[in-house]
Amino acid sequence: MNLRRTVSLVCLIPVGLGWLVLQLSVGEASSPPPLASHPTPTPLWGGLLDHAAVPLSAPLPPSSPTALDDAYTRHSDAPPQWWSCLRCADYRLTGGTWRILLDRGVLRIVYDVTRWRTLASYEVDGDRLRIFNDPMCPWEEGVYRWEEEGGRLTLHVVEDTCAFGLRAENLTSGDWLSCRPPDLRAAVSDAWSQPAGCAAARVEPPPDSASPVVVTVVPGDARQLPSALAWIAPANADNLAPPSGVELAHAPQAVPYGLNVILWEGGSWAEVTTELPAQALGVQFWGPSTMGVARLLFDGEEVWRGEVATLGRTLQLFGGYLEVSGFAPGKHTLRVEHLGADERPLTVLFFGGR
Repeated sequence: MNLRRTVSLVCLIPVGLGWLVLQLSVGEASSPPPLASHPTPTPLWGGLLDHAAVPLSAPLPPSSPTALDDAYTRHSDAPPQWWSCLRCADYRLTGGTWRILLDRGVLRIVYDVTRWRTLASYEVDGDRLRIFNDPMCPWEEGVYRWEEEGGRLTLHVVEDTCAFGLRAENLTSGDWLSCRPPDLRAAVSDAWSQPAGCAAARVEPPPDSASPVVVTVVPGDARQLPSALAWIAPANADNLAPPSGVELAHAPQAVPYGLNVILWEGGSWAEVTTELPAQALGVQFWGPSTMGVARLLFDGEEVWRGEVATLGRTLQLFGGYLEVSGFAPGKHTLRVEHLGADERPLTVLFFGGR
């Protein structure tokens, strides 16, 4: 492991500045450090920073500063890729935030939604950016014309056939916004309007709750429980109507997908309301390992929040059943919300009761 990168990562959180400023200041003590430019310090970024490019089609370029060195993000409001895909084409353009880091000849790209990532070599010659040594297309090089103004990097493809042209389509689909603060005061205080994907993702602790209900986490698929559920209502009521006496609803930005409803950024939600006699109500998350953080509300009060993909696993499906009990008879609403801590979607399969 590169010791310089290890020091940079360890010092990131205590000092509050971007790891890039620390990395460059350690490596080049003779010159003043640049303003901080930091992508979200997630484990996904950290793992990628621990690796260096490999000389596949050409020797590695010199590890020296270039005119484009910075962290950039680009966000699309289009739905992200929420399904698990083992053979999807590399660089496939989907919604959410893409992030790139240009760092002294090493290009790193991350798409958090599916945990897709890659790294390559690059060189800057005038207004030309040359990309090579990309393991997604090791023998192909890409050449782009670049423009940068007002913290926006625009790439125009000159020649690039990597991934059947998908790399060029991705990199040129919109402006890349710099994560570099506008001045030193903003860098120190973090008080500036950061583009999506630059700020650190934070999951706030749940608020104190006086609710008497009990939340039980059932790992895996609740349909396999020894004591069967009295009723099941697939989250996508448009595909299969719920039982009589059960009402389903979801936010307009939620994505119906088969029997599922996909929740993603923007505070997307899905809920069930019923007056049917029940001792417990629950919701089943069941999807890929890339599902994110949710919170559960019972009659408008939050009773649980956490990472849903860590609830359980069966083969290549992840998640679990969150069940609320201990409430009085009557009309009740169980709602699940995408917490918005990051862009990883949530796959809601069904609501249930017993």
